[in-house]
Amino acid sequence: MPLAASFTRLLVTARENGEHCDYELRCNGVAVKVHKIIVGMQSPVLNSAFTGPFKENYDGFYNIKDFSVDIVEGAVEYFYTGDYTTRVAEQGGDSSTLGKTDSLLFHARMVCFADKYLVDGLRASSKTKFEQFANSTADIFCVLDAVPPLYALPGESIEELGKLLGADVRNRMAVVAHSPEIQTSIQEIACCCPQFLANMLEKVWKEDFSSRRRYR
Repeated sequence: MPLAASFTRLLVTARENGEHCDYELRCNGVAVKVHKIIVGMQSPVLNSAFTGPFKENYDGFYNIKDFSVDIVEGAVEYFYTGDYTTRVAEQGGDSSTLGKTDSLLFHARMVCFADKYLVDGLRASSKTKFEQFANSTADIFCVLDAVPPLYALPGESIEELGKLLGADVRNRMAVVAHSPEIQTSIQEIACCCPQFLANMLEKVWKEDFSSRRRYR
């Protein structure tokens, strides 16, 4: 087994067993034990909390209030392995439209975590997973239902993720017939997320104008 893979496995095992852990990330009453050096090297925000003259350094834990436990655990998994698994899927809930939407939003929330704690690698990875999941599902309502909760999330990358969903919906418009259910979803999006529809209209306008010029 290559050294990198074996060393990663040893680190994961040590963390799971609580060996040599010197810090905790706490969330909703759950304490996730970590090694400062592993997390601090990848998040300058958390590294400042570990090493600076702050309460979090002296207390030996950092309390994460604006993310759920599954997101924190996913981020820690990424810190140690360079990847993460979707907790919704592990619970067996991604076979329905609701489960698929939850899985898509899990990746979006991972992007938000990476935005806040400046974890560049996690940001890139979760954005890619978000786009790939949206493009791979055949369920249009998985994508449409994700738009309102997506725009309710914090983070500088939400607008970009919204544009990715908009491009996905735009591509499906040519192959998915309009229906009363789709109309209901559109009306909800129009009420909650007008920016999403504005971005889509801009995209359609530019594409159609470019197409007309090409075939003149």
